[in-house]
Amino acid sequence: MFKIQIKNTTQDASFEHLEGKLFGGRAPSGAGNALIIKDPSVSRTHFCIEAGQGGNFLLSNISSGNTIVFEDGKSLPPGSTAEFSTPNHFVIGGTSIFIQSGNHGNPSDFFSREKKATTVFYSPNKPEIQKSPPVINFEFPSNSRFLDNQSNPINLENQSAPVVIGKILKALENINKLQAELSVGEHYNNQIAKQLVEMADLDIGMVLLLTNDKWVISGCYTSNENVSVRYSTTLVKNVVEQKKTFYQDLSNLEEKGQSLVNLEAAVISPILDFHDNIIGALYGARSKNIIAKGGITSLDAQLVQMLASTVGAGIVRDKATKSKAQFEQFFCSELAKELDRNPNLLAGKEQEITAMFSDMRGFTALSNILKPADICMLLQDIMEHLSEQIQIEGGVIVDYAGDGILAMWNAPVEQPDHVERACKAALAMQKGFPDVCKKWSHLLGDFPIGLGIGINTGVALVGNTGSKRKFKYGPMGLTVNLASRLEASTKLLGLPLVISAASKAKLPENYPTRRLGQAMFPGVSLPVEIFECKDLSASSEWQENKTLYETALQHFEAKSFGHAIKTLTPLIEKHGQGKLIDSPSLKLIRKSLEGLESTSGEFSSILWSMTK
Repeated sequence: MFKIQIKNTTQDASFEHLEGKLFGGRAPSGAGNALIIKDPSVSRTHFCIEAGQGGNFLLSNISSGNTIVFEDGKSLPPGSTAEFSTPNHFVIGGTSIFIQSGNHGNPSDFFSREKKATTVFYSPNKPEIQKSPPVINFEFPSNSRFLDNQSNPINLENQSAPVVIGKILKALENINKLQAELSVGEHYNNQIAKQLVEMADLDIGMVLLLTNDKWVISGCYTSNENVSVRYSTTLVKNVVEQKKTFYQDLSNLEEKGQSLVNLEAAVISPILDFHDNIIGALYGARSKNIIAKGGITSLDAQLVQMLASTVGAGIVRDKATKSKAQFEQFFCSELAKELDRNPNLLAGKEQEITAMFSDMRGFTALSNILKPADICMLLQDIMEHLSEQIQIEGGVIVDYAGDGILAMWNAPVEQPDHVERACKAALAMQKGFPDVCKKWSHLLGDFPIGLGIGINTGVALVGNTGSKRKFKYGPMGLTVNLASRLEASTKLLGLPLVISAASKAKLPENYPTRRLGQAMFPGVSLPVEIFECKDLSASSEWQENKTLYETALQHFEAKSFGHAIKTLTPLIEKHGQGKLIDSPSLKLIRKSLEGLESTSGEFSSILWSMTK
């Protein structure tokens, strides 16, 4: 009796074979038991196992073209039968088979042994390295050569035969077509692998990519279904170390008396990026009709090298395009170019930034009235306007949340005028907001929607605030939280833009601002001085009202409540003439009246308390 375990990308199962012959393959036939292997790289009837002497087993290779390879380096050519001891392990296609005499252990124990894999097997229907690649010591012949460098010109001096010239021209034509596409992905890489096989008359071609320090088969093509899909990690490692195209010329092996039966010849060319770093490799091998075809020639290797350069250019261009698109999605074009040149700027660090939060007023209520499709189109148009103003001023759009935006300045690159940039962007957002809404008057009607913006400056931890799966570059910390609180305060204050004292301190002196007083915010232990900010074209009336308000605020903070009210009397008179008093002025009048009426003597100069 034999215990047998098979393992591949779709199977992991154990069997017991009691007596007689056991035929294995995709659809095995023969006078005996059948072992079905779900592996497209395995022949229909690939092998036969039966009992040998003393617990050994006889293995017959019934396939027409696939060699069975053993863990100890032995191989069983097609049409051959040999006796092997147990326990043992052999590989067919992308499937590992472990066999154990019924009197000894369990074949599954082989899987737990720690080994160094030198050959990886691959199933064509699933283009990735198996999680537990079979361990097999597969050796190519030692007649190995390297091209001198990665830019060898094709030498036609000894290639004058018409068939050779035709081969070169056809290869160049196909490479030009691939260069025109310069794409990436499984389909494109399969086309590369096919071109590799056809132009060098190989039996298998693969595109290997280096991903997270692991080699992944991202494209594969075989000349027929009987070709086992595998590659030697040892040879690939040598190519990585040399950074040169490797090929095996078998021309003088017969002269040395070595048989060419069952030998394979390989060609491997590294795929390099613009910085000469290896990001992958083209791998091809010839195992059929070696006697007639011979090994890999220098010309074949040079053509493969050209093809590898094409693949490298496609990968680099794709990465550059994606990087540029990713950067420009959140950063202004000027900043995106800088990041493209130096991605290390995105590394996490503490940095002084100016953070901005914006949020739309009344949009939630509006979304309960309009159709979802209309809401989406309206929101997209408004967000496009707001985002454009942020990027015009060199800001980074960190995130969108519903109808809100988080943006920042002075990171990842320093901007000496980052506060002014943020305020300019905010004021431009406010100025253009009515025009955008006017375009959608057929949906909005008289429904009022507005925009509130809060800005704060301070030190934050800046870096990837997302995850490994989803990148999001942005800030974290109290500076950001306070900017959010300032945005929320615009509802109570009835103002479109509120900034902190830290931001006000870094604004040019000519910027129109109004000191609104001290405010307490949830999660912030100390009161914060807050300011209204206007653009340089602030009206003279606003300037007059600003002077009155700030003077009254000084009286209020000095407990001169009567003087505070008297200072604001002109505003009360204007209200009687039909002009509205803004919310901060009304709040200051009310608080001053409370101060006059208070008999307890308790007083707080904090004018604003943001409880939400």
